[in-house]
Amino acid sequence: MTDSVSEETEAMMKCLADWADKMVGFFPASPVREGYGYNHYKIPGSRTLLTPPVAMRQAYERCAREILRAAVNISNAKPEKAKLAKVTGIVGYPDMFSSEVCVFFDESYWLSFADRDSDEERWKPLPPESSLAARLGFIVPPGFHEQGYSTYARDDSFEPPFEELGEVWIYNDVGQ
Repeated sequence: MTDSVSEETEAMMKCLADWADKMVGFFPASPVREGYGYNHYKIPGSRTLLTPPVAMRQAYERCAREILRAAVNISNAKPEKAKLAKVTGIVGYPDMFSSEVCVFFDESYWLSFADRDSDEERWKPLPPESSLAARLGFIVPPGFHEQGYSTYARDDSFEPPFEELGEVWIYNDVGQ
């Protein structure tokens, strides 16, 4: 098997690059849904092309890079009045289709975002040496911090219950 991507994947990567480009100079005025304290911008793409077994390492790396580029573009447009807002690139792995860029306006919600420990959803911090950036070969942008979590999700509304293991990587702007 080669590590080259299909024409369909290449077209999706172009869409991702265009999406990240559209974030230049953009910063949301306030949360879209009051009371939730954040805005999120889902990546354009195909679940099939961004999850195993179809997705390839090269597609994962390029997708993560574009998510982070979008986050940097939004962070660079952050106005002084929103200096406490956290801009994050959130990368699901290996299911990258769940990835997004979030802007957290509510500091308490941001501080509790990764605190998930229930029967339905559990996130456990991963050590720095498991870095997704190192594994996939992309660079964490200057001014951003990488933190990964192993994830467990369960949905009992299915028979048998649906269970999924994975990782989520949060890249947040710091010191801006």
